[in-house]
Amino acid sequence: MKKKEKEIYIGIIVVLILIILIISLVFIGVKRGKRGKDNNGANPPIVEGQREDWQVVPVSGAKCGNGEEYVMGFSAGPAKINGKPNNRLVIWLPGGGDTMVDKDGKFRTNVGFTLGLINPPKQFNEDNSFIFLDHPDNNDFVKDANWVILPYCTQDFHSGRLTEPIEYDFTGETGMVKSYENLINNKINFQEIEKNYPYVRTVTHEEDGRIIIDKLYISIIHDGGINIELGLDKTFELLKERDFDLDRAEIIMAGSSAGSFGTWYNAWRVGDILYKHPGAKFTIIPESGSPITRGWNGEELVVENDKIGGVNYRLSYYDNVIPCKFSGGEYLGGGNCKDILDLIDHYHERWPGMDFTIMPVANKEDLVLVGGLGDQNDPGFDAKLLKLCQTIHRYSQYISKIDEVYPYTLWQYKDIGSKEARVHGLTNSLLTVKMVSPNDQQSDEYGILKMINDVATRKLKWNEQVPHIEYTLNVVRNPKSKVSTVESRPNYLQECNVPWPNQDRPS
Repeated sequence: MKKKEKEIYIGIIVVLILIILIISLVFIGVKRGKRGKDNNGANPPIVEGQREDWQVVPVSGAKCGNGEEYVMGFSAGPAKINGKPNNRLVIWLPGGGDTMVDKDGKFRTNVGFTLGLINPPKQFNEDNSFIFLDHPDNNDFVKDANWVILPYCTQDFHSGRLTEPIEYDFTGETGMVKSYENLINNKINFQEIEKNYPYVRTVTHEEDGRIIIDKLYISIIHDGGINIELGLDKTFELLKERDFDLDRAEIIMAGSSAGSFGTWYNAWRVGDILYKHPGAKFTIIPESGSPITRGWNGEELVVENDKIGGVNYRLSYYDNVIPCKFSGGEYLGGGNCKDILDLIDHYHERWPGMDFTIMPVANKEDLVLVGGLGDQNDPGFDAKLLKLCQTIHRYSQYISKIDEVYPYTLWQYKDIGSKEARVHGLTNSLLTVKMVSPNDQQSDEYGILKMINDVATRKLKWNEQVPHIEYTLNVVRNPKSKVSTVESRPNYLQECNVPWPNQDRPS
């Protein structure tokens, strides 16, 4: 071969190699880019394998409020992340209100016409949860973690320990009464109703050939704490089959509303397991629900008898699980943990030295809390609203002073077309929009999902972060979208933003 021909031949080979390399790089880039980039423009983790479909997993010994067998949702994530076994887990506790006869003798319930809130779910998917959005903010942790949903079907904040049902008089729930009257009068006999609705009891009479319900009773088993215990046992049994390594586990336990209380009250069950494994990381994210016993008195948070009475009554009514009732880790018992500040202290006492982080999420005008203040046309309503807002703001300030606790305190409404409404529980844009003016104009522009993932992966450093406490009311304009504009109300109720406390804890 002549020298010139040889040079051309070598040149062709070099060009072909370069083309192959370029195609390979493009292919790798496409594989990475398919998942999108995070908010900082960095590529998300490389995953190996596919997420498994959701399974409906029966949990032996556990029961929903209607007496049927409890089930949980399980979806295994990709087998590996960045070439290592997938040791990530998200445990999600949904919300759904409560049912009880309160300390004033008043019946209250969230159970709907179909009784779906005390029945076991028929299926599971990402939409069953508030944080499993298919959004780039979740790429660093949540999206590819193993997922478990421990459903809420007991109306007791996931924390009751009763084994016998309580029968409630639902006669005042007129919509539900009419629903059952229609079932009866549409030629469905009582035997079939009792078969399909064994937790329903009726007293009836006949009028002009039509059966009328005089009394409607529904029985509910409040055994949510037992279900969580057995559900977690089943979770770790399933993960063991997938070589989940507790020594390298990274676990988020999170919940909204009643699921937030359930997270506070049941985190000890997971933490006690992980405490034996020094390499493990544990993060809890209670959202839109935290037990408090204090209120703002114009100068400081002070213990209030009605709040303590309400917490004590609820804990007693359901025989609720609270962590300081049980020894574990380095904790031998004897403590008090009925308030969020006490719970945080308790968990740090329980697991000294463990890689444990808390990210409480609260809204200063939470819809449910504001609803409990009474009629908005009442002359005293504005004062009660301001006190609530100041109470949450001050709690957030104290929480932000505690090591490895990252409060995310919103002040947020949403646009629902004809009006602007307060919110309880956060979905879609409410999770992704960035804070407009946290910390008196010191904005670090975090959305909730992004912060969840950064806290879980320990990208954030507590002593380098400003607290996330919103100082300006914001209206999310497109709340059902995954993206939205935000409109601020900088002059609204600024007296809510109380000065920073001089001490680390209220007296």
